[in-house]
Amino acid sequence: MFIDMSDCHRMTSLTSLTWRCVKVNGAALRNVKDSMTNLSTLALLGVFGAEGGNLTFQHMTVLCLGLSTPAEDLVMNLPTLKKLQLKMQCPKNLVIIAPVLRYVAFNLEVPESSKVELKCIDAVPKSTSSHTVTESHINYSGQVEGAGLEELLYGAASFIPMSSLVEKNPNLKKVFLDIPCMTLAEDGRFLAPLKDVPLSLPSFDHLHNLRKLEVLNIGPGLWYSLEAKVDTLISVEKWPVINTLYLHMIPHNREASLKVLGLLLGTSVTSLKIFIHSSSPVSRDELATGIEEQVSACELRSGNIIICKVLSWTKSLDFSCFSF
Repeated sequence: MFIDMSDCHRMTSLTSLTWRCVKVNGAALRNVKDSMTNLSTLALLGVFGAEGGNLTFQHMTVLCLGLSTPAEDLVMNLPTLKKLQLKMQCPKNLVIIAPVLRYVAFNLEVPESSKVELKCIDAVPKSTSSHTVTESHINYSGQVEGAGLEELLYGAASFIPMSSLVEKNPNLKKVFLDIPCMTLAEDGRFLAPLKDVPLSLPSFDHLHNLRKLEVLNIGPGLWYSLEAKVDTLISVEKWPVINTLYLHMIPHNREASLKVLGLLLGTSVTSLKIFIHSSSPVSRDELATGIEEQVSACELRSGNIIICKVLSWTKSLDFSCFSF
């Protein structure tokens, strides 16, 4: 549907707004800022036509930017924002000022012609009243200085921005890494990998900086890339310290999958949970014996290993779980 916000009355009692699969007038975001001044949650999911602007929301804590047409310039001042999702066509220039940002989902391909900045304010000791402004530049060169992020969900073909985000945010506790290259049918069945999405690997060395890392999640697209590049992984000399490891996989090669698993279990993993899609080329049953052998070769206790067969990833998750 089409939504025209150009003649909208002020709605100061409105605190949450979601647009899904709509087309709007070019100034829609500026209109929202002027008429809905007390928004705490804004979710834009598949929104076409918004041209961006210079926007300030004093009370916003959750923002999902899912713009399906790239804006030229989008500058947002969000002093109370804690949770941010970027899943959209990348604007030419995107600036987000978020002093207390803690949780980021970064599903954004940043071309060389674009620049993305996170501007954060880190409080200095209480003995002074001043603040240090840290500008976080996320661009193709991967130069980032970030806030004290605690959780990062990263899903993109290039891991250059991710490396910089991780390097400059040593207090991250949970990290989810994936490549958006898997296609599923409407009923959740796996179809095939996307051939036009390049397969790459993150720099696991950057995870050494994460002193508080508790959980590492690896998504099905990245697992597919790990399988394809397992010979490269073997050359990794030192793996980061990981307590809890979640693997979401659509395995294609049994031997490669077990090699990758063996490398990951060579770290300090104390708890492992594996989700295997039910329509994977390699089934859960085909992997189970090999996983048992890998587990027996490390110090993981059997009670800390769970393998789940995922029946659907598009609707509510329905698991058939097995524990060793």
